[in-house]
Amino acid sequence: MKYPVSEEKTPWDQWYEEGNIQFIKAPTQAELIVTYYGTVYGINILDIQTVDDCDPGYPCSEYYIVKIKESDSAQMRELGWTDFEEK
Repeated sequence: MKYPVSEEKTPWDQWYEEGNIQFIKAPTQAELIVTYYGTVYGINILDIQTVDDCDPGYPCSEYYIVKIKESDSAQMRELGWTDFEEK
């Protein structure tokens, strides 16, 4: 599943800023994403990475890519994630 990296506040950043979770030190985006989806939705993120998607003739876009159980795919789509196809 993929989610675009943008300047806008993500759901997990907003959740963190609202004080819904405490970390000993400031979390990375990956730690925050894993904790947010695990705590709020019960979705286990198996792997996460950030990738650039550069198609010829278009500006590059950066995405968070997560691996999840197939059974969580529909819920992730409802939360704004889209399917990721490796090139």
